[in-house]
Amino acid sequence: MPERIRFTTEVDGHQRNLFSVTERANGDLMIFFGYAGRYGYEPTNSEILTQKYSVHVSPNSHEYCTLKHTLWLTDGTKLTSSALTDAPKKGGFSFIFSRRPPNLANEKYLIPENNTDQRVQLTCPVELNLSLVYSVVVAAADAQFGPQPGLSVIEFRFAKFKLVILYQHIVLPPHHRGDLLHTLTAPPELGADRAIQDTLRNLMKGKDQSTILKQFQDHSHLLANSLAHHLLEEVSDQTLRRHLTNFIRQTENALTDVERYVIVGVNQQDRAPPMRPNDPPR
Repeated sequence: MPERIRFTTEVDGHQRNLFSVTERANGDLMIFFGYAGRYGYEPTNSEILTQKYSVHVSPNSHEYCTLKHTLWLTDGTKLTSSALTDAPKKGGFSFIFSRRPPNLANEKYLIPENNTDQRVQLTCPVELNLSLVYSVVVAAADAQFGPQPGLSVIEFRFAKFKLVILYQHIVLPPHHRGDLLHTLTAPPELGADRAIQDTLRNLMKGKDQSTILKQFQDHSHLLANSLAHHLLEEVSDQTLRRHLTNFIRQTENALTDVERYVIVGVNQQDRAPPMRPNDPPR
């Protein structure tokens, strides 16, 4: 059975599961979350049986690797989405997903004491009044991302790929709803004009460190904005409401380019943030 690498963080003195990775014999990576609830926003929606991302070597392509997101639901539905990236084969880095998990103090994130998986722990414990945002980025196995000022970075090498985990904390308390964000791609020839075709083609290209860092901040602002909306629904104190409203405005002003991003609710009662006019549908 392939060894499982479990990425964790510390909350309230205990390690909590974020996601785990197994490597197939051919070099493909399977990335599983520790917990997922219902698909969509309504409590009557089907529960998620399994959720994973997979990173495929794609040996028949000299240029691209395939990133796939898969959900199996209790009603028998299987949902998949995918993206192509040339980062592992032509250089650069590419996002697999970005996530703001729900409240990690929940016992469902605790790792059993008898668990023997190899663990990689995010170095900064999550304080109970802060929320974690992290991204998982893929590159070639020998790629070097390097430390970045003001940002926590973990690099983990597999046979065919390297995963880079970027993470930081939002100065807002956690919420029972979480959000997940990833990029989809489409064949460039589907674009109605040259500009759209160039945009679609660019989505499949690996990015340098500076571009990844800029996009990570965009992801963080978008996920923080969503968290503030969740909290605003449940706050009655007018001072706190004004703070959250100002926070929402500030994060919206900080966003530079979200047209390429899709928010996907994956935890029970998750809800995506309000969509901008040019955002793609969920």
